[in-house]
Formats: sequence, C-alpha cells, structure tokens
Amino acid sequence: MRKENKKSFWIDPATSRTYPNKKDIPAYLLASGRLQHWDSVLEFKTFQFLEVWFPKVEIRRQKEIQIYPKNKAFPKISWKIDFCLEFPIPIYIEVKGQWLLKDAEKEIFWRTLRGVQDKHPQIFNRLLFTSDKGDWKIPHTNLSVVPLNNLRTHLDSIVAID
Repeated sequence: MRKENKKSFWIDPATSRTYPNKKDIPAYLLASGRLQHWDSVLEFKTFQFLEVWFPKVEIRRQKEIQIYPKNKAFPKISWKIDFCLEFPIPIYIEVKGQWLLKDAEKEIFWRTLRGVQDKHPQIFNRLLFTSDKGDWKIPHTNLSVVPLNNLRTHLDSIVAID
C-alpha cells in the first residue's frame, strides 16, 4: 500500500481533474483504473517534461530496485526510484523537492543510497537528482541535485555519451 504524503494527489488524465485526498474520489472513478497517484506536483511536472523531451523512450515510474533480499533475520530492502528512462543503458531520476528534515528519514535515505551504490553501482552511476530549488548538494555527500530547468541539458549529455 502506498503511503500518501501531504503534497501527494491523484489525477484523472482523461479530464485533468486532481484530487488531494483519495476519499474525495468518486467510486466509479476509483474502479476505472485510469487514476494516477503522484507524490508531489514537482514529480508530476518532471514526468510531463520527460514525456515531451523523450517521446519515444519508455518512462517507468516508481522503478523498484531490490537492495538486499529477504533473509531469515530481515525483510527485503528496496527503493522505488521515481523514474527510469529505458534507454539501452537506463537513466534513473529521483525528484527531491527539498531535503528530508527528520533525522530518521535522512538516515534511511543515506543508507538506501549507500546500498544502491554498493549493490548496484551501474544504477547509482546513472542516477540523477532533480529539484525546483536550484543547484544544491545532498547534505554530507558529494551528490548534486540538478534544477529541473537544467535537467534536459544533463540528460542530453549523458545520452550523447552512450
């Protein structure tokens, strides 16, 4: 089950109508299967840009990466990256409107990133972070967050290298 945050919303692509709360969505519409859930307006906006920039490339939302498999002591640990551009060598994009403010959330995210770096370097090395807040670095790392208005330039340079 998907956890809804206070900035998440549902959209009906057929009508462009948005619903901030799932409980406000008419039952017939819920049953239709055409609704999309978005964690934030920024994530939705990023998706719209990606569709325009790369119309012939499959864009997978919430691509799940298994970091550690389930074992006798622990459940599996995985991460759902916001977007995967399915080029011959995929590019991964994580949308970060702002840095996590709670220490426990920061720790979990850092450990997740470290797990991806250790277990899936081919994904980690092709992972971009984007935001609408300008250029910044994820605290206590060397990871840069690219402004959404510069994301196309970064993506074009990666695709050109491939």
